[in-house]
Amino acid sequence: MSLQEIPMPPETIARVEVQRNFCGHCAGYIKKELEDVKGIKNLRFYPSDLLITFNFRKAQHLSEVLNRLFLLGYPEKGEISKVLGTTNLVCRC
Repeated sequence: MSLQEIPMPPETIARVEVQRNFCGHCAGYIKKELEDVKGIKNLRFYPSDLLITFNFRKAQHLSEVLNRLFLLGYPEKGEISKVLGTTNLVCRC
């Protein structure tokens, strides 16, 4: 089987609930920081639900987004983070 015959994995939709509130302005900041992650597309932000969605094909793409969100101060819900204190759950603005 040649490389041209190897099928791409199916696209998956990631639904990431984050711990920190964000507004439309913050969503623009997050989007700018995630846009260069190869393999993801259709980034969507739902501030009222603390939700970020996107399409990806490989687990490494999902992992890269989750790591960047953590470093930006938006860890996934359930993730234990010393980055956020109990008083730092508000929007960056």
